[in-house]
Amino acid sequence: MDRDKLPTLLQTSASGTAEETNKRYHYLLSQGVTALSLDLDIPTRKGYDSDHLSSEGKVGKAGVAIDSLHDMDILFHGIELEKISISMNINATGFILLAFYVALAKKQGADLLKLTGGIQNDILKEYVTRRSYIYPPKASMRIVTDILEWCSKEVPQWNTLSMSGYNIAQDFIQDEIASGACQVKKKIESGEKIIVGVNKFQSEKEELSPDLPIDDSIRSWQTEKLGLLKKQRDPAKVDNLLQALNDAAASDENIMPSVIEAVENYCTLGEIADTLREIYGEHK
Repeated sequence: MDRDKLPTLLQTSASGTAEETNKRYHYLLSQGVTALSLDLDIPTRKGYDSDHLSSEGKVGKAGVAIDSLHDMDILFHGIELEKISISMNINATGFILLAFYVALAKKQGADLLKLTGGIQNDILKEYVTRRSYIYPPKASMRIVTDILEWCSKEVPQWNTLSMSGYNIAQDFIQDEIASGACQVKKKIESGEKIIVGVNKFQSEKEELSPDLPIDDSIRSWQTEKLGLLKKQRDPAKVDNLLQALNDAAASDENIMPSVIEAVENYCTLGEIADTLREIYGEHK
């Protein structure tokens, strides 16, 4: 801890769309806040664009949806990145979000040597607790080390790793709950424990609860923006840049320069994640 500075208090303030979160960021900054927190939705964390089938019902929930540099530009519209600190709660796709942030800083003309903030980048705990991983552990650790190496030279004030002990302790709690639930389930199935309506005195007529509607309007909005983005960019250049990233990932070359060039030319988060899926596969 720096004894010459007050500790930084970060408030979770990102959810929904980049447009909505930008308004919250401006409010917080107007109140004297200098450090912002960025939480990403599940599709972003898992490396899926908002228009992917796996994103249905999840876009903009529990975090903001970021599909491309365009979204990152909207997220920080009117905010000078050189003058703030940002903490990104992201692991598996942290390298892509970092690339978005760096690419935007370069567009703003910021001095990368002065950029402050960090990404969680604590990928190993994802295999133990939250399960927000994409690639096998060895490939994921290769990405982590590429981030560490690249940042040490290009954005030296960036915090490249934040260990999350809280999640490990929470995994312990989840295991205890799961173990207890399993024991209760066995007792119910054996008839040792009676649950009215479950294994005793069931109703002859099955009563179904109505489906819970899910507002997927954010996904529709993000899908519309993605469609427009893909019409405006150079498809041949996108293909070439993704192939260059593929080549870098298949070699010992640091992938970060290729990722940054790809996002600068509006390759999407899902396209970049999928390119590495082709090389590394997915962890099941």
